[in-house]
Amino acid sequence: MNRATYLIVDQQQPPPEKLTGLLKELAQNHQLDSYQCRQRLIGRGLSLLTKGSAEKLREISTSLKQAGFTHWLVEPSKPEFFPPRLRALQLSRDEIVFTCQKNPVVFPRGANILAVLAEMSGELVEKNIKQLLSSNAYRGRDHIRPLEQQKIQRIILQGQPILDLYRLDEQKRIVAAVRVFPGKFNPEGLGERATLSSRQNLDRVLNLVQEYAGHCTLVTDFGLVNLPGCALRRGNPDDLEIQRHNQLSLARYGWLLADLERVGSIRPSVTENTAELTAVTTAALLQTPLTATGRSNDILPLTEKLGAELNKAAPSNNKVQNPESDTIEDGLPAPPAARRTYRWNRPSFWIGSAGALVFAGVTLLLEIDGSRVIGTVGYHAFASGAIFFLPAVL
Repeated sequence: MNRATYLIVDQQQPPPEKLTGLLKELAQNHQLDSYQCRQRLIGRGLSLLTKGSAEKLREISTSLKQAGFTHWLVEPSKPEFFPPRLRALQLSRDEIVFTCQKNPVVFPRGANILAVLAEMSGELVEKNIKQLLSSNAYRGRDHIRPLEQQKIQRIILQGQPILDLYRLDEQKRIVAAVRVFPGKFNPEGLGERATLSSRQNLDRVLNLVQEYAGHCTLVTDFGLVNLPGCALRRGNPDDLEIQRHNQLSLARYGWLLADLERVGSIRPSVTENTAELTAVTTAALLQTPLTATGRSNDILPLTEKLGAELNKAAPSNNKVQNPESDTIEDGLPAPPAARRTYRWNRPSFWIGSAGALVFAGVTLLLEIDGSRVIGTVGYHAFASGAIFFLPAVL
C-alpha cells in the first residue's frame, strides 16, 4: 500500500497579493476549506497544507508556485533509529567523536549537518503566542511580526533545551545522529570552550559542530510548526510519559526535515521579463569597463530601462516621499495630528478672567466705602460659603 504524500508549505507573513485568488481556487477546484488553508499558509515556519495522492497534490503545487509559495511534496520516511544520548566528546583536527551510550558517533570535518535546537517545556510556544497576540493588536492580522531568530534561540537556551545533530550523506539521508542534553555530558572535551553553565556548554557544542561542518542547517521551530507526528505536548515537565512523547516527536521532526532536504523545495518561478532584465543588468555591471568619470555609457541606458520598468510597476503618486520612510522600522501607529486650540478654549483664559473680575470688584468696593462694605461682604461671604466656592471653581 502506497504511503500518502505530504504537501508542506513554507508560510508567509504578510500575506501575498495572490492569496485571495489562491484560496478561492483551492476551495473550488480541490475542495479544501479556505479558512483552514489561510491559517496554514500565513505565519512563520512549516505547515502541512494537505496530504493525498501525488498526482492530485501536483495540481495544487502548480497553484502554490504561481501564488509565490515555497513548498515540498514528500513521502515521509519512518525513523530507522533515534539519536543516542551524548556522554562525552573528543576533538581532533579532522573530526569530532561523540561518545554515546553504545557506539561512538563520528562527525568528520566538512560533513553535511542538520541541527535541531528545541525547547521542550512549552515556554517558547507561550511566548510566541503572546508575541502574535500583541502584534495582532497593534498591527492587524495581516502585519503580524513573529519572534526573531536570535530571540528564539535565547528563549530555548533559557528553558529546557535539547540539541539533535544529524549527519547526512551525499543523498541527504541520515547516516548518524546524536542527542545532547544540558548537564548530561562531560564538558571536558570542549577544552577552553567549556563553561560552568550546562546550557552554555550545549550552545558551545552547537557552535563547534557549525565550525567543523561543511554545511550546517539549524532549525529552531519545533513546537511552532503544524506537522503530523511532530506536536509538542504541554503539561508537567517532570511527567515521564510527556517527556517520552515529546522526545519521540522531536526525532520524527528531525527525520522529516531530512526528507525535505533530500527531495528539495519547489520554489516560485521568476517572470521571464524580470529574469532577463536582471541578467542583462548584472552582466553589464560586471563586464562593462567604467569611463574616466566613474560611469559607463553602456550602463546608463540599462539603468534608464530598469527605472522605466519599475515606474510602470509602481503606483503613480504625486506626493513627495519621505526619504527616511524606508529606514524607519514600522512601529506603533503615528500620533494624531495636533489640534488647533483657541484662546477661549484654554483653562488659563477662564482662570485669568475670573481673577481679573475678583480684583476689579474688590477695588471698586474699597473706593466706595472701605471698612463698612468690606466687613459686610466678608461676613456674608463666610456665612453663605461663597468665599470657599470661588477658589473651588478656580
